[in-house]
Amino acid sequence: MKYRINKILQGGIFINTSPEDNNTKNSHAYDDAFKTLRTDCPELLIPVINDIFHTSYSKGESLISLANEFFKSANTKKSSLIATDSYIQIEDKKYHIECQSTTDGTMIIRMFEYDAQIAIDSAALENNCLTVKFPNSAVIYLRSSKNTPDVMKVQIETPGGNTSYDVHVIKIKNYTIDDIFEKELYMYIPFYIFTFEPSFGIIEKDKDSLEDLKKQYNDIVKRLDEACKNGKITEYQKNTILELSDIVLNAIAFKYENIRKEVDVIMGGEVLDYPAKRILNQGRSEGLEKGIELGRSEGIELGRSEGIELGHSNGVEEGIKMFILDNIEENIPKDRTIEKLQRRFNITREQAIEKYEKYGENIS
Repeated sequence: MKYRINKILQGGIFINTSPEDNNTKNSHAYDDAFKTLRTDCPELLIPVINDIFHTSYSKGESLISLANEFFKSANTKKSSLIATDSYIQIEDKKYHIECQSTTDGTMIIRMFEYDAQIAIDSAALENNCLTVKFPNSAVIYLRSSKNTPDVMKVQIETPGGNTSYDVHVIKIKNYTIDDIFEKELYMYIPFYIFTFEPSFGIIEKDKDSLEDLKKQYNDIVKRLDEACKNGKITEYQKNTILELSDIVLNAIAFKYENIRKEVDVIMGGEVLDYPAKRILNQGRSEGLEKGIELGRSEGIELGRSEGIELGHSNGVEEGIKMFILDNIEENIPKDRTIEKLQRRFNITREQAIEKYEKYGENIS
């Protein structure tokens, strides 16, 4: 074991012990979903940090996303790049959170390496004294077993004395959907499907079990709608959560057609290129351009308003077009795509059919 650890530390080799994840590109969907939420909806991290580290930051707290890529030099005279899943600062404290799909015996080694690089990167040298400050650290395990620890510890022995710090461990399976909504841990929703993974074989074949799964996800969608109406999350955050939930679903349940089909319709469809972000950005860009173009010194506010409205409209239309083309590329049946269009873009069945015929019928 010492040899294995030495290889990891010197060569920067990170080992994932899940054979299925290593053999499929779907494993990247989990990391990508977490990183996308961290990047595009950083406010959702605040309740997660409060829950993990027992802090009490407000929703409006200023959150700074710090550089999460570091070059480390090894004895090979080459530099290798390591990247953390999430490295942020709130007030004067720094937090490092990793999202891990499986229990990995090397995780604590990697956490220490990440934390040490973070500490080195922000080290302060004064009067020949080097001060390094380690971040508050945690691992979120999407899968866990009886062998998954409840906490991990790093013990550091130095000539001047010993010290240690804890790496917090979060297990998604320990959270009910009530826990998630009561604590506003919306960031966990895309990964809630992991709690059902051990029963996929039964759910796939048993109608009652499948119906129960559908009811739970219908409830999730309704509660997200309520949270949006009550101002707890934005419409953009809600759609991002739904889209990433669908991506994770298709990755984890790729062998289970009935589960994918039924939950997919509820969550809104296989939006693999993440159009919510494109709609938002394109709408903003086109709206600002058009607003400035229409604006006059005596009526610039009106011009901006009209431009933003037009930009939003154009962005949504482009989103509908790409949504249809994506579903066709993924061989999703026409009727199912139309159902998802209705839900995703809040349009009538007639409008959905019209859009499908406009953008999808003429593909060669």
